[in-house]
Amino acid sequence: MTSARCSAGIHAVARLLEEDPSRVKRLLIDRRIDSERIGALLETASAAGVTVQRAARNRLDDLAAGTRHQGVVAELRGASALDEAGLRTLVEQRLTAGRPLLLVVLDGVQDPHNLGACLRTADAAGVDAVVIPRREAAGITPAVRKVATGAAVAGRCDALLAIPMAGRVHSLNVSVAAGVCLYEACRQRRSIASAPALG
Repeated sequence: MTSARCSAGIHAVARLLEEDPSRVKRLLIDRRIDSERIGALLETASAAGVTVQRAARNRLDDLAAGTRHQGVVAELRGASALDEAGLRTLVEQRLTAGRPLLLVVLDGVQDPHNLGACLRTADAAGVDAVVIPRREAAGITPAVRKVATGAAVAGRCDALLAIPMAGRVHSLNVSVAAGVCLYEACRQRRSIASAPALG
């Protein structure tokens, strides 16, 4: 599981080190954990040039903020802001490498708390980049960093989606809706990736 500042747990950290080691600032390991138990993880970190440090359990607990970390926490580098050219480069690199790309476009999210919640959910879902317009949005303010109902012109959308609502509530907060959509996208991608090849 990933928070805004760390990834915690043996499998989550191993996956991060394999897929995007440049995001990892350093790897913190519980002083009491047996190195043989995490030998493969340590080898991956070493090959990626990631610094590994032993740390007290309570420090890992604080960093993981309630996530079950299994004695392994990766501190993440802060996300960097990209301009349009930087985003284009990121997309080209991912496509050239054959990696699926997941982008989130937030239009008109003006409340910093909603934007912060959307950014945290995007990070947890493994989103490659979040696109935020310069105007009519909260922007990356100190309030958004601390917390870490726009609508597009329908004519510009390839498809319009709706979340089925079974109860009496007619709409969801934008950050909740973003979470539902992102995890459904992740579920569908995993389902496609695990499907047997035809032919």
